[in-house]
Amino acid sequence: MAAAAVRIPPIPGTVPRRPPSDLLERRPDIRRAAAALHAATANIGVATSDLFPRFALTGSLGVASTDLDAS
Repeated sequence: MAAAAVRIPPIPGTVPRRPPSDLLERRPDIRRAAAALHAATANIGVATSDLFPRFALTGSLGVASTDLDAS
């Protein structure tokens, strides 16, 4: 005996404007993983900058007189 024919659902008339990956980005675990990836990437930049020497320029600003007359 043959099985009853099953109708194939029609194709929707409009195409979704957003890709399906946008739905994944809403998940809290995916957001947490993305934030951890961004933090790890920032730490790589900090570690790379530690390889280079550091220097600081300091100075002071003041007023001095070359006149020794106290009057």
